[in-house]
Amino acid sequence: QIEKYCNTMQSQIDRMLDMTTDVIEFSSGKSKLEKEVVDLKTFMLEILKFHVDAFENKKLEIEIKGEQQVSISIDPNKFRRIIDNILNNAREALSSGDKVEIDWKIKDSELSITITDNGPGIPSNILNNLFDPFITSGKEGGTGLGLAITKKIANDHGAQIEVSSAENVGTVFEILIPSQSVKKIKDANFVI
Repeated sequence: QIEKYCNTMQSQIDRMLDMTTDVIEFSSGKSKLEKEVVDLKTFMLEILKFHVDAFENKKLEIEIKGEQQVSISIDPNKFRRIIDNILNNAREALSSGDKVEIDWKIKDSELSITITDNGPGIPSNILNNLFDPFITSGKEGGTGLGLAITKKIANDHGAQIEVSSAENVGTVFEILIPSQSVKKIKDANFVI
């Protein structure tokens, strides 16, 4: 139990250092990616492990639905913050009994990763400016930089990030990763 707590504290410290680096890079307009090929499902399960307690404490469901075996070339530390930011925002906006689903599939020449919730939705008056710096709604202590940094990290990877939302229906974030960064695994052979 002590080892688990220590590992959690260390990962949180590392995460805070990485977030500080993100803010510095965002403000300077410069960033450096350290890409490697990762298995998407393993990557998402690691992220899920980090979030599951916070979701359970708020009586929220979180589920990974993506089953397609895919590897992607990303900077795992930076790309993780895209998923972390979206999940943290969802958790803060959702109420007991609500649900978040993470799914992915290859469509056309891109990999589509979707994060969908059935929460209150994003107010229409900020939806069009959601990725602008200092835009925030309904969060205590939010700076409004999380999604601006999220978009920058996605763009640095050559990916696009889109959002659709309807009040009292839910929100869908979609990350579209170009084909040159995606490898679909079929029968243990890489197929581009």
